[in-house]
Amino acid sequence: MSKKNSFSLGNVRISNDIIATIAIKAAAQVEGVSDVAVSQTICHDFKANRKRVKGKLSLHLRDSFIYIDIPVILYHEVKVQEVCEEIQRKVKEQIEIMTGLYVVEVNVFVEDLEISE
Repeated sequence: MSKKNSFSLGNVRISNDIIATIAIKAAAQVEGVSDVAVSQTICHDFKANRKRVKGKLSLHLRDSFIYIDIPVILYHEVKVQEVCEEIQRKVKEQIEIMTGLYVVEVNVFVEDLEISE
């Protein structure tokens, strides 16, 4: 599944892998995020502890609208609601800026909290 746009000089297709990569990088940049899920098809190792996140990023494209489910692990001392809202905002913003597509939903699933010793 990919998004295809027609322009005067031809077509442009944006792969789901690119959209997923943008989402993963955006979520990983939010302060308070320890780890972020990767999609089934993406092999990029953005963090060394990647295997701790059990869920996979899910991306659905319907009529040029994107719906994303992204599992994360947060640090235990953060305000969970605030960090999740920032993840949603950042992921939506980065995908829309970089692709021109419209993000309808960013569902964040907090799988665990990392407790530093």
